[in-house]
Amino acid sequence: PQLVLGATPLQCNSTIFFSGTQINITGDLVLSSQSTTSITSDQTVTIGGCAVFGGSLQVQVSNVTLSSQAFVPFSYSCYNGSKFSDISLLSDNNGGCQTKSSSTYGAHSLSVLFYAECVSSG
Repeated sequence: PQLVLGATPLQCNSTIFFSGTQINITGDLVLSSQSTTSITSDQTVTIGGCAVFGGSLQVQVSNVTLSSQAFVPFSYSCYNGSKFSDISLLSDNNGGCQTKSSSTYGAHSLSVLFYAECVSSG
């Protein structure tokens, strides 16, 4: 499924949940420092205009394994250098491991690498 939003700019000051696997925003996306954005690891958001990130990003992942997995949740035409204050990964099956992430903000995309860090008790 595809969701297309045309507001210029689309502004969020509270919580935004994206539905569908491919979300297209034709204008700018402005996420304030008070906002919480929730997506799943199989969703991508394409922003035709500029991306202004703020607040928290929550990514729902399922069945985290010992290997790392990367995905690109946002692509955009222009970027002002802002960042999410917090990126958290929510997992329904982490196998007793702690899920961690790292992010890379590029000129035209944001990529997130998530991985499971397991401590053996033996």
